[in-house]
Amino acid sequence: MCEVKERRILKNIKNLKSANLYKTYRKIYSELESDPLVRTHHFELLENQTPKPSLYSKRISQDNRIVYSVDRKNRQVIIYNAWC
Repeated sequence: MCEVKERRILKNIKNLKSANLYKTYRKIYSELESDPLVRTHHFELLENQTPKPSLYSKRISQDNRIVYSVDRKNRQVIIYNAWC
């Protein structure tokens, strides 16, 4: 089980709710708590960043995705964006 933290995505949450995508976001959020690297919702590793951590994404819709990093040592997931 991982702890999920959201970084300044309040506006993203409002956009998701207005686009009726919040339910999908919450489903992915739950998956991130249990296993952040499970390959669902068009999981993809974004191009390797030189400074760690690596960024991952999962699709909420065709146009929008959750972008996050995983700290395996501390068992934390940090969500950076949920509306792209």
